[in-house]
Amino acid sequence: MPNFISEDQIEQELVRRLRQRHGFDVLNCDIGEADDQNDRSGRTSKRDVILVDRVREAAVRLNPRIPAAAIGDGFKPLSRSLAGNRDLVDILGTSDLIRVHCTVAQWGLIATTKHPPMRGRIDQVKATLENPDEIRRSVRDPDVLLFHRRADQRWDCAVARRTGSTGFLITAYPADKIKQGEVLWTR
Repeated sequence: MPNFISEDQIEQELVRRLRQRHGFDVLNCDIGEADDQNDRSGRTSKRDVILVDRVREAAVRLNPRIPAAAIGDGFKPLSRSLAGNRDLVDILGTSDLIRVHCTVAQWGLIATTKHPPMRGRIDQVKATLENPDEIRRSVRDPDVLLFHRRADQRWDCAVARRTGSTGFLITAYPADKIKQGEVLWTR
């Protein structure tokens, strides 16, 4: 097996260091079901990935000499940015295995930086997720699924990380062949 550090391993190490070095509290909000809000976070939607009220309270507490109103003004750009990300390409697609979400920002990164040939092809990615020809589990990470759909002489491949019955789009790209991995579903 190749040396591979997953995104989850990196995240967990950072969380461990924040707890250990800075006394951060950690709340695991992954309860598997997308519609279940009983995750103890206090957020009104699972689309809220930053708990703005908690961050604002912490900023006021950590900066007692700065007026709270000024700190609140500093959060306006963050709020606008978060609102933009909530204009989700939302549920990109739903297969029998997972519902896949993607933010506008993530899709922009995929279509402009990671795989420019995918620019303007969001509908093809949705079709790949909703009606794939084959779904495989990644060789490197068992929580990553590769959705393949024939597109002319090539394949469209949508890669999603699964957390329970939902997941998020990692990337999408045109491929010459179906990638290796355990076959989970085929047409």
